[in-house]
Amino acid sequence: FFLMIRRPPRSTLDRSSAASDVYKRQGFIQPMEKHIMEDDLMEIATLVELLEKKTKNIRLIDAPVFPPGDPRKGGEEYLKEHITGSLFFDLSKVVDTTIPYPQMIPPNEVFIENAKKMKIRKTDLIVCYDHFGMLGGPRLWYLLKLFGAKNVKLLNGGLPKWKAEKRSVEAGDKPAEISLLDEDGPDAYSYAKDTSQIVDLKYIYSIIPTLLEQKTKDLYLLDARLGERYHGLLPESRPGLRAGHIPGSINIPYKDFLNADGCTMKSLENIKKVFEGKDVDSSKKIIATCGTGVTACSIIFALSRLGISNFLIYDGAWSEYGSQPEPDWGKVSKEQICHASSQVL
Repeated sequence: FFLMIRRPPRSTLDRSSAASDVYKRQGFIQPMEKHIMEDDLMEIATLVELLEKKTKNIRLIDAPVFPPGDPRKGGEEYLKEHITGSLFFDLSKVVDTTIPYPQMIPPNEVFIENAKKMKIRKTDLIVCYDHFGMLGGPRLWYLLKLFGAKNVKLLNGGLPKWKAEKRSVEAGDKPAEISLLDEDGPDAYSYAKDTSQIVDLKYIYSIIPTLLEQKTKDLYLLDARLGERYHGLLPESRPGLRAGHIPGSINIPYKDFLNADGCTMKSLENIKKVFEGKDVDSSKKIIATCGTGVTACSIIFALSRLGISNFLIYDGAWSEYGSQPEPDWGKVSKEQICHASSQVL
């Protein structure tokens, strides 16, 4: 029996070179900087107060993303309406285009180029939101943190709650200025991706036997997709992508972290109950994944709100894993896993 893996492009693996050897070490990767452990959820009333006080150096950013099968486009929806003064961040284009999977975390030069174009500095107060409430916003929050931004918040409820409160919106591509900006400092755009927080296909193959065999959970792979997609009940929209989920993963749909209104985030107490309800010990090692790496960031955001930073992201997600033939894990030996992993190098 041989474990066959389609060799992805070299750039797929280079994106997380520091993480590709994670499983060789006895410990776990170091968590993100401690600033990620603050509660980065911002209420609308807080943002309004800051804007009314003419607080300097605020960047309000719209990151609209829509679920699979939804024909709407982020840029088009932004032009139709957005919170007054907000900029548009295109999560579908600020990506690593050398990798054949959607919405992959971009290389440093791509992220920095876009940050300069939008004048998003590391030292600004950056407030993210989206058109669903908690979909694209957590992804942008995560990317900014991953690249080293110091003060990033996620607007609770996003555009839906903002509109429900009858706050000001505008259309078009020339947002009104909402905050005075200081001159750029020397480190304004010194963004650098923390690759130690990203794991690749090689790492995922290496941990699946542990996920399947362990009786006492010390490691979790959490999938944020909706249940129908996780269980393979819905066909995947991408050609050549099979339905299903990574063996040993646990399904915690991103919507589980939302209140009944579908756009605001649950309280800390209820977030804890979400993890407990799936028998996940959130103090243990956690890898978040999903379909394309976007909704996985909702799991990461929820963990960070609990003061937890021992998380990683499998950004290739099901788009990458599901494009590979599924091994028969019951017949795969450790030696074959090591051999297969070496073929992904």
